[in-house]
Amino acid sequence: MRRIDHIAYAVPDLGKASLLLAELLGCEVIIGGRHLNNGTHNALVNLGNDIYLELLAIDLDNKDIKAPRWMGVDLISKPRVTRWAIKSQEMHSDLSALNKYNSELGQSFEGSRKKQDGSLLKWQMALPAPAPEIEIAPFAVNWKDSIHPTASLPTECELLDIELTHPSPELFTTLFDDMNLEQKVSLGPETQIKLKISSPNGIVELI
Repeated sequence: MRRIDHIAYAVPDLGKASLLLAELLGCEVIIGGRHLNNGTHNALVNLGNDIYLELLAIDLDNKDIKAPRWMGVDLISKPRVTRWAIKSQEMHSDLSALNKYNSELGQSFEGSRKKQDGSLLKWQMALPAPAPEIEIAPFAVNWKDSIHPTASLPTECELLDIELTHPSPELFTTLFDDMNLEQKVSLGPETQIKLKISSPNGIVELI
């Protein structure tokens, strides 16, 4: 079965959201860096098992990239879990499955992020679309020769569960089968990704 790589938590203001989340979880939130080709910047929380939570916000200092930016960052009005990523060793197959589900999700992208220490992370991924605000379909990522971001993060929290809900869960049956995903999509009144996290402050739910 497929392993989760990271989960995107889109926020209006990276600094404020980092402080609030650190207080909520009782753990350190580590500033990541800038996505120069996507117009965003991030901060990270290690969720254990080579999984991390990525706080993602518009990089206001990047004047070159305009809306719409990726992962719903231009659509949120408050912090929201908007995307989730799986580890991929078969990117061609994942791109094909995503393209069959939605042609906007089947594009390969070579990404990079400059870290605080000046080093560069590089990866290949199935490019997440700017919309909708919350996307139940995962994107896939392969870190190639880069060291996984969790390697340099303190381990204080653990992802216990990810719950996916959608008004029409049957829309994802074929995609999840094609990508060999064990996660299920539950029926719900709205599209939502809910996380259950074990933290120094106890069990915390994040949506």
